[in-house]
Amino acid sequence: MHCVKAYGDVFDILRQAEELPPAVYMHSFGGKLGMLNSFVKMKRFGSRIFFGFSTFANMRSHKTPDVIRAVPDDKLLLESDLENPHGVADACSSMLRTIADAKGWDMETAARITRENAQQFYTARKP
Repeated sequence: MHCVKAYGDVFDILRQAEELPPAVYMHSFGGKLGMLNSFVKMKRFGSRIFFGFSTFANMRSHKTPDVIRAVPDDKLLLESDLENPHGVADACSSMLRTIADAKGWDMETAARITRENAQQFYTARKP
């Protein structure tokens, strides 16, 4: 889900929804820590929400590492957010380093966890 500066509105919509897909992807999540916690703790659907991060969209804020640190390990995704394939490897590597540093992981652990989470997201079935 692409959401820019409307996280409160999106939260209200998701919270009031009768049903949601088996998994919801918050693309290049730029919300504040409190908003992240609200999404994660949402009673009916919080366990379905994944949070992606990219250098392009997220590294403009000095708060990004704090937000990443608070994302549940099994809901964290890596993305490039680039339209052109040139530079994707570098962008992903840079964001992976940010994720690893924020979580206190090595690069291999960060790569494994975000890969497993992506597989979980793309194969999610309704609970």
